Amino acid sequence: MKKIFHLLVFFSLLWLSGCNQQSLQIPQHALVTQYETAGCNTLGLFDSEGAVMVDYGGELGLQYNPVTISQYALGCYHQHLQGCSECRTVFLNQIKYLRTKYKTISEDMVGYPFDFAWSYGLEPGWYSGMAQGQAISALIRYYYLTDDKTILPLVKKTKNFMVLPTSQGGPLTHTPEGHVWIEEFPSAKPSLVLNGFISAVFGLYEYISLFPEDSQAIKLYQECIESLKASISSYDNGSWTYLDLHDSPYPQANHEYMMAHYIQTRTLYNMTKDPFFRHVELRWQSFFHDVNIYSQGNNLKDAQDYFYTPLIRPIYLPSKNLIRLEDINNYASTPPIPGYDVPTLLDNKISTYFGPITELPSYVGFNLKQSVLANTLPLTLFNVELYPEKLLILAKSEDDQGWQELPYTLTAKRQYFSYRFADTQIKEFAIVCQICREQERLVISELALGYGPEGNLVLPEYGSFLSEVMEITSPKFEVRVDTFDIESDDVVVIYRYADSIEALAQQGWEFDFINPTQANSLEAQGKYYQFKIIYKNKNENSKWTNFRILPR
Repeated sequence: MKKIFHLLVFFSLLWLSGCNQQSLQIPQHALVTQYETAGCNTLGLFDSEGAVMVDYGGELGLQYNPVTISQYALGCYHQHLQGCSECRTVFLNQIKYLRTKYKTISEDMVGYPFDFAWSYGLEPGWYSGMAQGQAISALIRYYYLTDDKTILPLVKKTKNFMVLPTSQGGPLTHTPEGHVWIEEFPSAKPSLVLNGFISAVFGLYEYISLFPEDSQAIKLYQECIESLKASISSYDNGSWTYLDLHDSPYPQANHEYMMAHYIQTRTLYNMTKDPFFRHVELRWQSFFHDVNIYSQGNNLKDAQDYFYTPLIRPIYLPSKNLIRLEDINNYASTPPIPGYDVPTLLDNKISTYFGPITELPSYVGFNLKQSVLANTLPLTLFNVELYPEKLLILAKSEDDQGWQELPYTLTAKRQYFSYRFADTQIKEFAIVCQICREQERLVISELALGYGPEGNLVLPEYGSFLSEVMEITSPKFEVRVDTFDIESDDVVVIYRYADSIEALAQQGWEFDFINPTQANSLEAQGKYYQFKIIYKNKNENSKWTNFRILPR
């Protein structure tokens, strides 16, 4: 089953106190820790020297991508530290590429060229600020691992080119607000790709932790943080994020990039301790996760009227699907739309889906060639707004004792619904959707049977609660809430407003943040308001109560 939640690039958690030059304190040899969650595919596509290659197909074919090479180095470095012996070899092979395959720009600058054309009108030989930044991060890790000081001049030269203005052939440009921006794709018209810039900033942060005497680099780092604070609202459309600002209408981030965006802002908070980035993280995390069964938030209320986030089972996606087309005698289903039939559920493509031509109830059934022992059924949604609200899972064993309904517990995480049931020997099984949200039919992208551990209950990273629609009659108002074991920076209220309830439902969330634990005041701009309380879970005691709107 395709695991879209796996990203090679998970941008790291950092620590930094203060953003102005006087209070700037960066730990020596600080590394962003989020790369520690990246994987290391030791069975990737490598050349004879062990450098990873990317097969783009078509005319491009096999290519060296400096970003991919640096990402492999970053992931494999941390996997090596966690005990993967093969990962060290992969890491060192990528470092060997970075040490030898650069192009000398000047006596004190080197760059890693892309030898193929790309989008944004880029011709072969272009350079990426993201590639430079992640190469810095990879080379610095090599230095910390080996204490090989001969690498340090290369680190400096890579940084020097990363901060060269585009007018001189480098990737450094400026935003419409007049702030600096390191371009992932240095196009003629600035593309201003968000995740690429932040990745370059991470490399710059790690650089100044290693070279704290470089005052110009420190100043640029500060300017980059201020640039993000000034520009990041332009990437927020009120319910999702944009990938870049090259051409209007701006392209929306896909699911992977949206998740990367909120994780990057988490890292920025840990770098700067600026609550602005924490609040953006929480806002974007709620955009990503507060859908389908969590559309009203993930909070419950206890007997003392405190709202809290309940523990959940982690999503279990089996590495092996116990049913494949070659494992099936036959299948049956509600008549499907032509081209959207049962085999699409097993093709490992999230872009295809099963869609019945008739309304509910919808069903899909399989007869297997051999019985299998299973205890979990994951479904991948094609559209997060179309989901089964009530699903029956039916099974038959080898001895044909008739259909039995399998009681289950459900864990959901955006596109994944995972149904957990008791260990069951299954020869035939079927799913029946009696109530499906948004459309009166079952629309799903992927389906699997699996067998594996249940996993311990875990606390979700954040809690959220969507208020009822509220009529505001005073010219000004205050939003307050009482919290327990939630840090002040770690709770925020966002809002939307309109002059009618109907319009409110279509309205995006204002890019504004209210700290409900402190005195605040807003001018009423609409008749109807809706609020969302979002907070970081410190532990199971993170709770809140007494949400109130006070006229002012």
